Amino acid sequence: MIMSIPGQTMGVSPLTNKLIELLNIKRTHLTFAYLIGTLISSLFLPWVGRVLDRKGPQFMIAVSTIGLASSLMLIVATTKLVTYYNLPSWVSLIMATVFFLGIRQFGQGQMTMIGRTIIGKWFETRRGLAFGINGIFVALGFGIAPQMLHLLLSKQGFNSSLMTISASVILTGIISYIFFRDTPESCGLAMEQRSKVNQQINCEDTRQEISEVSWTATEAKKTAAFWAFNLGNVAQAMLITAVTFHIAAIAEEQGVGVDKAFSLFLPTAIISTVGSAIGSWLSDRTSIRWHLTIMCVHLTVALVLINYLNTVWGFYGTAFCLGISGGLFACLTAIAWPKLYGRKHLGAINGFATSSMVFGSALGPYIYSIFRSDSAGFSNILLGSACFPLILTIFSLIVPMPDKDHHRR
Repeated sequence: MIMSIPGQTMGVSPLTNKLIELLNIKRTHLTFAYLIGTLISSLFLPWVGRVLDRKGPQFMIAVSTIGLASSLMLIVATTKLVTYYNLPSWVSLIMATVFFLGIRQFGQGQMTMIGRTIIGKWFETRRGLAFGINGIFVALGFGIAPQMLHLLLSKQGFNSSLMTISASVILTGIISYIFFRDTPESCGLAMEQRSKVNQQINCEDTRQEISEVSWTATEAKKTAAFWAFNLGNVAQAMLITAVTFHIAAIAEEQGVGVDKAFSLFLPTAIISTVGSAIGSWLSDRTSIRWHLTIMCVHLTVALVLINYLNTVWGFYGTAFCLGISGGLFACLTAIAWPKLYGRKHLGAINGFATSSMVFGSALGPYIYSIFRSDSAGFSNILLGSACFPLILTIFSLIVPMPDKDHHRR
């Protein structure tokens, strides 16, 4: 999940200004290529989720890591070709769309989906604790990624940095392929809440029927709760993607340097890590509804406060709110679906949910670039977009949770 960062917006953000320069295109053109590439990738993810349920995580992690590493190398090849042959901007736009499709599909889409699904299938009564431990590393890694990648690019240069990251992705794929297994049942083990049950299950039988209540993706999508949580995650993905993608430009409009802009992500990462760990621990003890409500509230406030990055209270207030919303987002995307709808069809449910988030993250940067005004900069669109999570806050408080007893009957 950490090595999906090159396909996440926080991984693309440090590359943005350099890509505009090397590809010789405008910012709106780059965001349009990002939009199209991400939208296309979102169309494949529901199908990828179903393949994950059938083929298992070993096969899928091999495909994903090879695909992400290849897409990163395509960026290097594209920038060299455009520079050497002085290719026209429309060619740069097409090639940018292709490599954005690759990194978003294999990185943000497949690798994160595989990570969430495999942990969700391996734990039940201690699922919150498992995701809490996982969330410490993921939240911290995602939070400091923009600053770390910015430093890597400064020291190694554009091409060498991408080659280093590609090699790291491949190494992660090899390690994951060795250790990944689909479910405890497929290895002759029982879920931790049924640890006293003596089960003799063939390790190769990865199709073992899971006895708990499990909703299909179609059934889950018929519940209001699914859409409340899905739209909440989409709002977080879309708006934070937009902010992260344009963070350098947002900061420059307020007279804040680029280095300080990227330093925002360090305190955000620390708070996000703590928030994710506490949220995951509480998910085993409280209703998951409150996680969604608190995430939406902090996202709303963050979009208002980010207009005041040039003040101390605005800078740290933004970091705090982004950290809380980001930590709970990491918690929700991992825990909500198995907690609400079971494990058996988790890949398909995660596939649709991830597709929705990727779709939202595709729209965010482009919408921000389109509605940015010459006079107010990003200020108006930041304030206007805060209405989306504000509405979802109210929705989260009134939506009914799935009736598991009724589903069991």
